[in-house]
Amino acid sequence: MGNWGECIFDDDDAANFSFDLDDLSEEDRFVCIKSALELIVLKGGRFEFRDGVHAVAAAALVARELEGGEDFRSDICGPSNPIPSPTVELVEIAERAVLVLLDERSSIDWRFGHNLDDQSFRVMLNQLLAVISRKLSGNPPALW
Repeated sequence: MGNWGECIFDDDDAANFSFDLDDLSEEDRFVCIKSALELIVLKGGRFEFRDGVHAVAAAALVARELEGGEDFRSDICGPSNPIPSPTVELVEIAERAVLVLLDERSSIDWRFGHNLDDQSFRVMLNQLLAVISRKLSGNPPALW
């Protein structure tokens, strides 16, 4: 089991999730990312530790393709093959998954594995949520 570093893919399980995508077809990469996010949403906060890590990695892979998601790109970690452009549906699922991950009622294993009271970890998840939510809101331009 890895630990979070300063970046999402500094965690061994998150990095392995992203590397494993390279063994899949482009369509299957999309399905794998979507499934990792849906699992967290469907379990409603009662999930295994590794499922939480995979959901964070999947959400980061979605966010890195969005405007403002540059912080979730890595020259070292992440899949080598392209990730399909996220659909609105995938972005919505990613947003819901990150909200579950941030919820203090989420799985006790998740909370013990990653201290959600750790400010840097919370900042990372909130930054991830902000990028994803901005895409859904459309981020309208300023009027003046």
